[in-house]
Amino acid sequence: MRAPCLWPSICYNCYMLKSKPVQALLISAIFCAAYFLWIAPLEPSAVAALKLIYSYYNLSSRMSHSPGKASGTVLIAVDDESLRRVNIQWPWPRSVIAGVIDRIGRAGPRLICVDLVFAGKSVDPQEDTDLVDVFKNSKNVLGAAYFGNDGRYVIPDEPIALSLADFGFVNKPKDADGGVRRMRPYLVSQNGGIIDYSLSLKVAARAVKENAASVGAAVPLSGDGTAYIKFFAGPNELEFIPVWKVMEGVTDISALKDKLVFFGVTSESFHDTYPTPLGIMPGVAIDMNETLTYLNGRFFSYGGGWTDLAITASFAIIAVAAALALPILGE
Repeated sequence: MRAPCLWPSICYNCYMLKSKPVQALLISAIFCAAYFLWIAPLEPSAVAALKLIYSYYNLSSRMSHSPGKASGTVLIAVDDESLRRVNIQWPWPRSVIAGVIDRIGRAGPRLICVDLVFAGKSVDPQEDTDLVDVFKNSKNVLGAAYFGNDGRYVIPDEPIALSLADFGFVNKPKDADGGVRRMRPYLVSQNGGIIDYSLSLKVAARAVKENAASVGAAVPLSGDGTAYIKFFAGPNELEFIPVWKVMEGVTDISALKDKLVFFGVTSESFHDTYPTPLGIMPGVAIDMNETLTYLNGRFFSYGGGWTDLAITASFAIIAVAAALALPILGE
């Protein structure tokens, strides 16, 4: 007759440790801890994790995007063909830009978003005067600003800034793989105050006749103050007019009436193009998609750390349990 065990709790723990389900959970926990503490912070792992997220994100964006979603917007583009035909060294004189915007404004667009930064003064003061006069007469032109690498906020020259309906920054955060998929609706200072709102957010707010703060408050931000852009139209799906056709009067600009018109550079020679879920896209087209994201109110959200943990733990448990079920792998 076997003597009673003097340490029943120890025996029970030993029995539990021999249980394959418990072993699977313990080994999975060790694998997960090693992954998040050691492997995940490495750059290759970070890029791989982004690819997993973006596989869901790209699917979501491609399922919902269509040219019809962008039907209320038109892109007036400084493309390679326009640069050849106009045959003026870039950047064009401000009087030339003023002439383009004046022609666009005569068609009666709802808003004109100019993705150009008019920082500093022209050598010829008349160039600035021409631009200011057009902006004042139009009353619906928004311009671009940006935050430099040194953190300085570069805005349009003061007389130009005052003549614009508004201006906002166009910076977009880049992911670890160099792609642009996220937007920053507003930038917050160290003391918690809002420095300014993005150009796209201000365009969307004016389009729906609300203030930028209320539109920005509806965006589900992640911990770093960014949100995913819901791309609605790729480069080949946007309503696109080369700027030379506007300048030479060979296009019917009446089609711009009541539209949101974006004016900017699309030529790849200026390197303002970035990888996106819908392919390589110029910055002004990304601005259009960001604006459409606010206007449609449809945002892609990802659970973050807890979602990563759940996915990783699930795969680890399945893999370890399958291995333990086979005697060779189990050993």
